[in-house]
Amino acid sequence: MKRYFFTVGRKKCPFGCTYCFTEFNNYIRPPSIYSLLDGSILIDDIDIIYPACDIDFFALKNWREILQSLVKYKKTIVISTKATLTNDDVSFIFKIYQQLLSCGGFLKIGISITTKFSVENIEPKTPSYDNRLSSAKRLYYTGVPICLIMKPLLVEIGDGELNSIIDDFHSISNILLTGDEYLDSESPRAIEYIDSENVIIESKLVNWKEDKAEWNARKNTLQINKLLTIANKYNLATASTDVEAVVYLREKYGVASD
Repeated sequence: MKRYFFTVGRKKCPFGCTYCFTEFNNYIRPPSIYSLLDGSILIDDIDIIYPACDIDFFALKNWREILQSLVKYKKTIVISTKATLTNDDVSFIFKIYQQLLSCGGFLKIGISITTKFSVENIEPKTPSYDNRLSSAKRLYYTGVPICLIMKPLLVEIGDGELNSIIDDFHSISNILLTGDEYLDSESPRAIEYIDSENVIIESKLVNWKEDKAEWNARKNTLQINKLLTIANKYNLATASTDVEAVVYLREKYGVASD
């Protein structure tokens, strides 16, 4: 499945997560979602749309207008969020999901969680962990396909915290999506990590840049294995890419993938 990443212009995400790749000095924004909506960009051969990969989509004042406009493309729309979603928000999202289903499209909402106990330090301007858990419950019980996103998987998060997060989310999440933490050489987080033989930094291609440049990414192999073990204990499916998660969810909800 082919993906296309968009931004919403020059707007900046208000959440201020300390690990966010959009804060890197050499980050270049992808094309604006408005370039799609005004016809400047064609996506006939694209399967998955990310309407705002570098800002929390639901932090936008006009997110409803944009989301409604995207239905006509009959694609899979993928959104990752930390925002607080009200009952009215969720009702609207479910309406969009039903419209997409009726024309062969799909909608996947990912609830982003990197920490339960250190939100104020790591994600200082985001809604609380409990607010995100409440949003996830509203989406799930309304019928919107969701996944738990632990991406980036921060190396300092211990086994107990990982287990507590999965314990909270496993019954309302369809799948767990994990991924490494991208690093910037001038970011404080580039040097702040637990010194361990299990922590490795490797260069990998990234999909949120048009030139598919390589960036350094950090992961703790022992931590990843423990997280997968915890997920398995709760019978929670796992994926390492959004494409895997989309394919799994489309099949689970009875929507065939091309």
